[in-house]
Amino acid sequence: MNGIRKITISGCAIAVALLFLSSFSSCCSTRKVTTQPAPSGNVGEAPVELPKGKAFSFVQLADPQLGFISDNADQSADSALLARAIIKINSLRPDFVVFTGDHVNASTKAAQLECFKTLLGRIDRRVTCWLLPGNHDIGGGSTDAKVDRYIARYGYDRFSFTHKGCSFIGINTCIIKDANQAREQEQWEWLESELAKASDSRCTFVLGHHSFFLNSFTEATSYSNQLPEVREKYWNLFSSNGVDCVIAGHLHDNKFSRHQGIDMVTVGPVGRPLGKGYSGVAVWKVSEDGSHSYKYYSIEEFERLETL
Repeated sequence: MNGIRKITISGCAIAVALLFLSSFSSCCSTRKVTTQPAPSGNVGEAPVELPKGKAFSFVQLADPQLGFISDNADQSADSALLARAIIKINSLRPDFVVFTGDHVNASTKAAQLECFKTLLGRIDRRVTCWLLPGNHDIGGGSTDAKVDRYIARYGYDRFSFTHKGCSFIGINTCIIKDANQAREQEQWEWLESELAKASDSRCTFVLGHHSFFLNSFTEATSYSNQLPEVREKYWNLFSSNGVDCVIAGHLHDNKFSRHQGIDMVTVGPVGRPLGKGYSGVAVWKVSEDGSHSYKYYSIEEFERLETL
């Protein structure tokens, strides 16, 4: 668990103070987090659409899960890790940032929710942030009431946007995993429509919290993946619509697999790692020809980067 043992910060307030001291000018112009329900959208301003064919980079933050390290006693260690990542994000200025779920460990803990909101607001407002729900953000079961509570808090539970000729479609995988059939059907119809719109994109990404599979498309069902019939259903849709890559978190470790030419990438956590994982950040790059690549950096490695 490198990236955890070195933490000496006592609380979220000190983590925020570090962010303030590291980047005074950007903190003075931080965005406000929207709380207006919307089927799609973003926390800040939409990325500026530049000429198609340009190379760009973005950062994926999976599972900061504030409160997990201390089992909900406090969120000091987790918030310190996220604060360190944000400091570097503000320095490197990626095109945008995507949080792929589990922002907090307990969706009913006010201190965790407020700490995440505060840290999110410290990201330079010129860097757009997109958020997707994790199972810890919604709570077990993904009932309509819990999903509605998440949307009221963050503004949306899915998104779709284009950037430099590439399409990014974020979905709520919790309602798939928890079999909220009505919500999933409504999202499925929306997903079909958004994928059809992306038909001329030079690269198409689908993002979510849960991986559809980790090591093999035919692997057994577990807490960390989706049912075989779900994989089949969605992968047929992805394959027929030219999806290039599916991105997820949830595992608190790193995995890579591929099926029918589509990458399934699972990245490790900003916060507490599990298994052989470690705390870190994923940096994604899209080349001028539309090809994509990524590298998962430990928090310490990410802090040492001079450019993306």
